Amino acid sequence: MIFILVAGRIKNKLERNRNIPITIAVMLVCIIILSTGVVYSNARRTMLEQYWAKNGSADLIVLGKKDKLSSVNMMDCNYTAIGINTSGTLIEHNKIGRYGIIAYADINKVNEHYSLKLTNAVFSNEAIITSHLAKELNVQKNAIISINNTKYKIVQILESTDIFNINNDIVLINGDPDNYDVDTVCLLIDCAHNVEKINNLIDYFKAQDISYINRYENIKPLTDEFDNLLSNIYILFAAIAIIGGVLIYNTYSINVRKRLEYWGTLRTLGLKKSKVIVTMLMEICFYSILGIMFGVVFGIGMGILICILTDTNIYSYIPENYFTIIAIAISLIVPIMSVLLSTRKLLKKSPIEMLFGTRSTADKNRPRSAITIEIGIGILLIVLSVVDILMFGKFDDKTLVLVYSLQIILCLIGVIFILKPFIEVSAKFLMNIKNPFLRLACFNIKTNLVSLKGIVMSMVLTVIILYTIIGFSTNFKDWAVNMADRQLNFDFQIVYANNHLNTSNANAFIDDEKIEVVGRNYVDVATIKGINVYICATTADDFNAMYNVKINEKSISGNNVVLSSKVMKDLNIKPGDKVNLSLNGIEKIVTVSDKTDLLDNSAFAVYVSKDLFDISNYKKTRICGKISKQNSITELKSKASQRNLDFYSMTDIKTQWKENIVRGIEPLEYIIAAIIIALMLLLGNTILTNAEEKKHNFLILRSIGLKRKNVKTILMFEYLITEMVTILVSIGMGIVVSKKFFAINCIMSGFSVDYKAPIIQFALIGIAILILSCVYSLKIFTKISVDDIISEIRYY
Repeated sequence: MIFILVAGRIKNKLERNRNIPITIAVMLVCIIILSTGVVYSNARRTMLEQYWAKNGSADLIVLGKKDKLSSVNMMDCNYTAIGINTSGTLIEHNKIGRYGIIAYADINKVNEHYSLKLTNAVFSNEAIITSHLAKELNVQKNAIISINNTKYKIVQILESTDIFNINNDIVLINGDPDNYDVDTVCLLIDCAHNVEKINNLIDYFKAQDISYINRYENIKPLTDEFDNLLSNIYILFAAIAIIGGVLIYNTYSINVRKRLEYWGTLRTLGLKKSKVIVTMLMEICFYSILGIMFGVVFGIGMGILICILTDTNIYSYIPENYFTIIAIAISLIVPIMSVLLSTRKLLKKSPIEMLFGTRSTADKNRPRSAITIEIGIGILLIVLSVVDILMFGKFDDKTLVLVYSLQIILCLIGVIFILKPFIEVSAKFLMNIKNPFLRLACFNIKTNLVSLKGIVMSMVLTVIILYTIIGFSTNFKDWAVNMADRQLNFDFQIVYANNHLNTSNANAFIDDEKIEVVGRNYVDVATIKGINVYICATTADDFNAMYNVKINEKSISGNNVVLSSKVMKDLNIKPGDKVNLSLNGIEKIVTVSDKTDLLDNSAFAVYVSKDLFDISNYKKTRICGKISKQNSITELKSKASQRNLDFYSMTDIKTQWKENIVRGIEPLEYIIAAIIIALMLLLGNTILTNAEEKKHNFLILRSIGLKRKNVKTILMFEYLITEMVTILVSIGMGIVVSKKFFAINCIMSGFSVDYKAPIIQFALIGIAILILSCVYSLKIFTKISVDDIISEIRYY
């Protein structure tokens, strides 16, 4: 019987029209979740693939004596060996000779595992040399050099040789290292980015006392950012589930109220309460599954379209399983919960009450004291949500996250408390205006506000969610782009060997080109707990001047040092800890006073005072400077090269960082645009449903002689008053929630960012929602005003 009843309701055109909004709501929820899943999965994979394509596929680098590494167990991982002869060999070009280190390897495989930025395959008798050696020999790319009377063509000049970490005068020759006399081996190990294999190898290397570099750790900050983004996405999904629930509950409640006589008749004929519930559940599941089917197709299609528009590689057309599970779970559970809540009051009534109580929808007049109490409670909750807890002292991150989360909840509850009384008070105030249509609209608001609660709540949640995601994305993008300009307070750096001759050359270069020096430091590679780190000897004043930061003067003085946060995290070091720092065989016990993250050397870096080690212990000197109006980067680079100085422009670093930020956030912006559209459609769907519910009342007004134009005027007044008050309250609360949500993300991600509300975007969102609400309302009101009175009332 239940199947027949459900089938009959589905076949009924009027019943289908009433339930189609539920299908649309479910479909839009599915589209938001699944399109986000497709974009997130492919964007994450694209980021990782681009990283490995740019830096090579090697997860670990091992350097050691050939005898020790010849018996290493690679645990079925692919690797490329570079054999190195450290004894020194004469390298010649046009009667210029220099002694350097010769390395032998299959260069094409090295390029695959380490990325030497080679565009073409390298053949026999072709070699790669370091930029320092190229300058000493005065050679360019494609020149011919001679090693042990064998000619080699230079196919690449490398700016960096950190994989060797031995000397700047290195030649890498294409050849099998087993066929040459080598004493040291560098292994580039590709574990297919399998974390378990990597950890097993690391444990093995530690047990064998073998030095290694874990390159896989370099992607951890990137994956952490995506994990943090995923947490935000889950919060967004929860909010969308709430909005969808409110809208579906509102729609189904209206349907139940409209068909109260129908269900009363069935109950009178003997239909049990349990069967009523099962009938409703089967019906809404049918429309929900229909919405899921369309949502899956359009959601995946929209996700693929966003990937195409943002040049995100498409590795999978289907989102990861948990996105699909979340989409289907929300799309089924929310409608089922809506039915159970909607029928709760219905089933408390007897069949006779259901038959004769259809038209009773007016609210009971509430005493003024109740309204005052609600407003007071709402204002108190909102004040508590706005209070800055940091005024009362310092708290740990977990406490701050908990407090900010509670403040968001308090803010939302406060809005629920004050919104209905505010609308009632506004309607009462406007009733003093001598306009009969406005007065009638205000009277309808006061007596039938329950029928508008769906549109009120959905509008509040829509504004707050949109403000939150817009505020988050705008602030983060602006901060990240500006950070690239603000952090590096110098335009270039020159690096040279730490000796008297090169120092004289550098000073002459600075004087001749009238360069403004921002900082002068000594740099090298040091060791902390067996891990190689970039060491920079500087002063707190120079450090602050170069990077626009505010490190305390005592942080870099005596035995106090500043570490990059990655080193501290990897080595489990905390501020105040004492560690052994080794530079070229000289060890010092230092105290970690502070941490930092910098754009140019943020991965593995330690900043020490200039008197910690003797200046002569450092191999290189670095000078950071600003470009004057009379020079360009190209001119300075050419002149520095003539003086045997390595010149590095910071413009490339800044530009690359900005491009990475913009590229990384671009898919998110498209997702936000899709969410805005979907939420607007959901809101419009609710407005149409609410307006449809009021059709009967206004058809009666028309039947007693009220003109069509007057009916439309009353409806517009009623909705404008409700929507204006709702949007004004929502805007204020949206800014509060957006700021708290952003603060939570800053704590979780470790960034310190000042929140600035994007007022223009917020104002545009508020105006757009108001205009859209009016457009949707006007559409249904126009239809109501021209409907045939007799045929329409007959249905009711």
